[in-house]
Amino acid sequence: MRGIDANTGKSLDGLAHLHQSVRDVLTTPLGSRVLRREYGSRIFELIDAPTNRSLRMDLIAATVDALARWEPRLHVENVDVSLPAPGVMILAVTGIHLPDGEAITIEGIELPAPAVIEVLDFEAMFDESLTALQALDPTFDALLPSDPAFKILEVCTYLRLLDRQRVNDAARGVMLAYAVGSDLDQLAAIFGITRLVLDPGKPQEGILPRYENDEDFRRRIQLGPEGFSVAGPEGAYVFHALSADPRVLDASATSSTPGEVVVSVLSREADGTATQGLLDVVEAKLSADDVRPLTDHVLVKPATVIKYAVAATLYTFAGPDSQVVLAEARTRLDRYIVESHRLGRDVTRSGLFAALHAEGVQRVVIDSPAADVVVDRTQATEVTARLVNARLRGAVDGKNQVFRHPGGMLATVQAVYRTDAQGRRRLNDVSITGGVVTLATAPAPGVIIDGDAQVRVPASANLLPPNATQAERALSQAIVARPLPVDITALWDADRCPAPLLPWLAWALSVDEWKAYWPEPVKRARVRAAIAIQRRKGTAGSVRDVVAAFGGSVLIREWWQLQPKGPPHTFEAVMTIANQGGTSATAMFVDDVIGEITRTKPVRSHFTFTQGMQADAAIGALAAAHATAFRRIQLIGE
Repeated sequence: MRGIDANTGKSLDGLAHLHQSVRDVLTTPLGSRVLRREYGSRIFELIDAPTNRSLRMDLIAATVDALARWEPRLHVENVDVSLPAPGVMILAVTGIHLPDGEAITIEGIELPAPAVIEVLDFEAMFDESLTALQALDPTFDALLPSDPAFKILEVCTYLRLLDRQRVNDAARGVMLAYAVGSDLDQLAAIFGITRLVLDPGKPQEGILPRYENDEDFRRRIQLGPEGFSVAGPEGAYVFHALSADPRVLDASATSSTPGEVVVSVLSREADGTATQGLLDVVEAKLSADDVRPLTDHVLVKPATVIKYAVAATLYTFAGPDSQVVLAEARTRLDRYIVESHRLGRDVTRSGLFAALHAEGVQRVVIDSPAADVVVDRTQATEVTARLVNARLRGAVDGKNQVFRHPGGMLATVQAVYRTDAQGRRRLNDVSITGGVVTLATAPAPGVIIDGDAQVRVPASANLLPPNATQAERALSQAIVARPLPVDITALWDADRCPAPLLPWLAWALSVDEWKAYWPEPVKRARVRAAIAIQRRKGTAGSVRDVVAAFGGSVLIREWWQLQPKGPPHTFEAVMTIANQGGTSATAMFVDDVIGEITRTKPVRSHFTFTQGMQADAAIGALAAAHATAFRRIQLIGE
């Protein structure tokens, strides 16, 4: 059997290669820049596919198994199969996502859960304590579940599990990507940012104020360091526009003419078109003497709203009430529409298909929009109508088969125990937050569900009396607390932060771009200089700093320093990298530097980039190299 991955065009030869292509799903961002993780989908076209129905079902099961094998936490809602032509099978894997809060996308790179968030496993922790006990006292080599020492180990392991979950919660509370509620407010205080009040309410009448939600607040905090600069970088204009008034939902800063900055504003009110009153408030904020760079001409305009309608028909399976399935699909659609109502975010048909493909949906037919709704950074989309109907799909017609992965279900209970093969009562595979246990999969029939009360851990690490026996002391040592996997105090330190967690720190400090292939010293230098660069962003010094973080140096020549003078608000950047044992700057490296300069310079400024070389050699050798020593890249028309 051979096949073609419809997403990449790569040839697939056999089931093993299909598994490899499925594995690629895990190493690339799920969905496009517009879609969130829960809307991930992949479509495979298989040629010379098996005609036997049983073999087709085996292939579907193998695909889901491949996903589960390479990433057990991955959830798949549906795997749909259609046969458009003899010997051709379309395999659509939809609803690919990780559990909420387990990944984050930074500049197109989806990171796994940080190492500081420990995966808790009761049985692994119990076995670790049991092994330690038996090593300390060999007389415990034949423990039975009824043995008091066995029970003590189970209780202590459970308490350790609760403590580790508290550590997980504490770690999330100091990470910008995960913090919520008051924890997020405390992180915002570091940058001098407070949550916006959307509606003051009427406390005297029992109507509480309505505040900015966590996600919008998180975005402003992440942009906060950009606002330190008063030299006009793009991020600073966006941050100040978002902070100018609670009615501002989104903003962008662009420049088509040197010296002129156009700020587009999307409103929370009506269809998103900003009123003149709101534009005046934003313009006053951006034109303040301590915000607007000298000589910048700032124009504040309403974002252009592109309207569209959604009309779709859902075909559901027999079984659950189709209205329940329809309600879930509409909820998912509403969430996707709300998330797409931002500047520069397209509404794609693939995103709509994925959003509407809720559990219980066999097929989705979308009549409108007929094509993707594509917008630029000054535009946003607004839905005018949603018409989603459901039809019950009868007997399978032989052309479509569906396999649903059970791992796509979550159940939340107080505590779930099961009895293992040895008759021991153990906690099921779960994560625990505040006494609530969340299962990785739906509970199996017949499980015992207990609502156990929390037990406080004694303040003393060892309560044994002086005359304790050797066995008691061995048991005490076996259940002693283990060191934490990561020092939480190092999470905000560029020098001490573990290398796998550096991308999270970079994102929290508003580092504009992050590349996995950068050497670790470059990554740490970029994080270490982040705040200093943000404070001076838009100045010649900040451009030098960002190039220095890459190990280079740059000469800045502004328009009035050139002979003859250049156009106003332009400059030339000449980057020199010292020759280090023949190592030269790659095109990828140069592109990274150009991208950093572009994000660091004022929005109004356009520039020309020149790459140079510094080397120690005889005059003749340098003369021979002169013809290839420079590469000029024109960026005036960017």
